[in-house]
Amino acid sequence: MRIYFAGYKSVKDVLNVEGDFGVLTSYVEVNKKGIDKIKQPIILDSGAFSVASGRSKHTIDDYIKFLHKHKNEVEWYANLDVIGNAKETYDNQKEMEKQGLRPVPTFHYGSDFKWLKKYKEEYTFIGLGGLVPYTKRKPKLHQHLNKCFSIIKADIKAHGWGITSPETLLRYPFYSTDSTSWLKFGAYGTVLSLNNLKLECRRKRFKEQSNHITIGFDKGTEVSLHNAKIYIKLQNLITKVWEKKGIKWAS
Repeated sequence: MRIYFAGYKSVKDVLNVEGDFGVLTSYVEVNKKGIDKIKQPIILDSGAFSVASGRSKHTIDDYIKFLHKHKNEVEWYANLDVIGNAKETYDNQKEMEKQGLRPVPTFHYGSDFKWLKKYKEEYTFIGLGGLVPYTKRKPKLHQHLNKCFSIIKADIKAHGWGITSPETLLRYPFYSTDSTSWLKFGAYGTVLSLNNLKLECRRKRFKEQSNHITIGFDKGTEVSLHNAKIYIKLQNLITKVWEKKGIKWAS
């Protein structure tokens, strides 16, 4: 299993952290700033949420044009899904393929499961999306993922968009996942640690904000880097758990 750190452009020092991890960036971001030449593998989000929320007006033609120029600079890239419309999402997948591309399709929470069955028949790697709103509503999240993995089992690789909860990663054999948790925890001075594969949180006051002495951390960036290391450790431990169960994904 591999975790991809989203939001890495905010704390680029994470690229110097030792370990086998990747980073996630968005078409909306790299279309303006370019794709970094780094040692870590990069995956590309299509910016579908930005389109759905009105923060971007890019079209599938814009995305296709960009990918023809830069597809070899990323490990893989997502389909431009249409949030809330599984049929149009599938149509976009086929249009991108018609244009000579090989995007990873995404099945969204709330879509008819016939689409997930269809993706399983046609692809060896899919994304499971729309999960973030349910990360704090575990019964709903797990009910959905129970159904997803009852269909795909461990027959194909699955990427969990926005999922890095140990409880969830230990329940389902994801090939890879991503999130900004490492960064968000750090921004609020929340220091993570691992205890029996459970994440524990401690709050720290930064020196520049208080007269209190902060042991080990001077600013949010340092906390974020520490948290990234904890997630890499979590990734490695969960990989071993699934390997003991007989599931070992080839990279």
